[in-house]
Amino acid sequence: MTIEALLERIAVALERQAEAPPAAEPPKRGRPVGSTKAVEPPPPSVPTAVVPAPAPAPAELPEPDSSFLDDEPAPAAVVLTADDVRKALIDFGKKPGCSQEKARALLKQYGHVDTLKALKPEHFKAVIDAAGA
Repeated sequence: MTIEALLERIAVALERQAEAPPAAEPPKRGRPVGSTKAVEPPPPSVPTAVVPAPAPAPAELPEPDSSFLDDEPAPAAVVLTADDVRKALIDFGKKPGCSQEKARALLKQYGHVDTLKALKPEHFKAVIDAAGA
């Protein structure tokens, strides 16, 4: 349904409502015609306070779909282990012009320790990167 059609329907409904006679007339005071007994007026109405309806609780909105923003999924976080460091140092030591002593020097320079057992996990990546370069 278009907006124009909806507005037309609303306009027609308002015109019909304006033309309709009032639903009921309020009761008349005084004596009815031809009666000698007075009609009692209706009891005074109790004043009522106009209380606005409580606002509806906001509906929970679903999480927006932002999958269209990502061209490719994010890479999973890589967890490095001491075995990864050991393998990188062994491979470094096998390269031409390198030795196990140079690999140990990398461990000391980038890992700040003398042995692999003492190497902290936060230094794994630095040692592996240095051995791969």
